[in-house]
Amino acid sequence: MTRERLRIALQKSGRLAEESLALLRSAGFTVTKGANELFYRIDNAPIDVLRVRDDDIPTLVADGVADLGIVGLNVLEERESSARNPKEVMRLGFGRCALKIAAPEKVAYEGPYSLDGVRIATSYPHILERFLDKHGVKAEIVTMTGSVEVAPRLGLAQVICDLVSTGATLEANGLRAVEPVLESEAVLIRGPKPPQHDLAATAERFIARVRGVTASRGAKYVMMNAPRAALPQIRAILPGAGAPTVTPLAGDEDAVAVHAVCQESVFWETLEQLKAAGARHLGAQYREDDVMQRLVWSELSEAARTEALARPLKRRETAVADVVRTIFDDVEREGEAAVARWALKLDQRAPEALTLSGAAVDAARAKLAGDDLEALDTAIANVAAFHTATLPQDSEIETAPGVRCKRVWRPIASCGLYIPAGTAPLFSTLIMLAEPARAQRACRSASSPRRRVTHRTR
Repeated sequence: MTRERLRIALQKSGRLAEESLALLRSAGFTVTKGANELFYRIDNAPIDVLRVRDDDIPTLVADGVADLGIVGLNVLEERESSARNPKEVMRLGFGRCALKIAAPEKVAYEGPYSLDGVRIATSYPHILERFLDKHGVKAEIVTMTGSVEVAPRLGLAQVICDLVSTGATLEANGLRAVEPVLESEAVLIRGPKPPQHDLAATAERFIARVRGVTASRGAKYVMMNAPRAALPQIRAILPGAGAPTVTPLAGDEDAVAVHAVCQESVFWETLEQLKAAGARHLGAQYREDDVMQRLVWSELSEAARTEALARPLKRRETAVADVVRTIFDDVEREGEAAVARWALKLDQRAPEALTLSGAAVDAARAKLAGDDLEALDTAIANVAAFHTATLPQDSEIETAPGVRCKRVWRPIASCGLYIPAGTAPLFSTLIMLAEPARAQRACRSASSPRRRVTHRTR
């Protein structure tokens, strides 16, 4: 049976659902909802989107019901090896998580050989079996469809093999991750057979757009003028750049304009290094998922026009979430060493200590001028007064004779505050977060107002 439109299968709900749709929109496709949640339509290309369970996506693509699909690598790898299996086209860089062996805190683990003869509960028996075979380990696999983390407590298995993002679920069940099995992320897949001839070109154009968005994500376009003699030094400084575009400047034979696309991080320190090397008129254009596209207004539906006029997001929050998950996993595994490493990477400096002593706080306070301290005390008093005055009060009403209903407010026992610091920590951020928490009696910190302001929270 021939079709007039390409079909792409996406996850209906779950951690990849919204990110997959966002990827399509970033690639310039105008996605509109169909008659129900299962069927979406792309208005500016002959493409339909099927929204289904993630476990069904590889089967739909393998059987030719869908031509392409976006699914987690863990779901794809769990299929038994077969010539009919879908083929991975590319990795998409979002939805990252890891399939890991996790064991109770008191269970010793010294490597894969520790699993010999052990019962392991998992929802991924085929991936686990290949991992055990690779290491020559004989273990009993107990297949579960959900709530794998409770298996050790129920006596069903001694350890588990499950997906881990932040590690919070493991910790809540007295488990710790001890061995990585598979690093997973979203992947684009296609069937073992190509689409029908008239849809093959559409499929290739779709893949090319997605590849372009994925490759350009996080890229920075750096521009500058510089002495021609400084080109070798400038090329060495630019992070992750290929050969830059170099053009001569009119009226100055010894100077050139340099344009380069950098795939790695460009910090202010990088720009300062370029300036020290002789570059001038420096500029860096930060690019996330924005892709230039040509829209013909008369050909757009009403929904497509609304989307075209909407202000595009300049940041991709899902990418931020992926990095945060990685940070959490690293800190859970390595502790303070990971905190110091990430601080160095993000702030370009590592903290001398993760906890400040009273003496360090006093020394920091002593560096502030009297007017600064007075201004901080005034700000603290004003914010504290407002939040204390607006605390919710308990209330009680009689809804019927003899029937009384009461609403009681109870603050949480404690909370942690995240204060972005970097090279320029803002006192105002700390005050606006700490004082509401103090008013609710949820923030545990030093009693002196001046002490708490000069305590830099990471």
